[in-house]
Amino acid sequence: FKEAEGRFTKADIDLLLIEQDFKCKYCLACFKEVGYHVDHRIPLAKGGSNWPHNLQLLCPTCNMRKGAKLPEQFEREIGYHENKE
Repeated sequence: FKEAEGRFTKADIDLLLIEQDFKCKYCLACFKEVGYHVDHRIPLAKGGSNWPHNLQLLCPTCNMRKGAKLPEQFEREIGYHENKE
């Protein structure tokens, strides 16, 4: 998927780490304990881009479970409801 539009930098990932409080979006696992994967919210396989707005950080387990699913599909499967405070 090297032909995917966009690019991101280490600084973009560092900002995501801070925005996500070093926690997986879905299971809240601490990245300092389990590590993280850079996930494309809209998968590259489904036309997503490499631009920072399409990225989120997930723990390895959640990222492997999500695979190339769209966020809405994966969130339904795991019963995820984002806290909107």
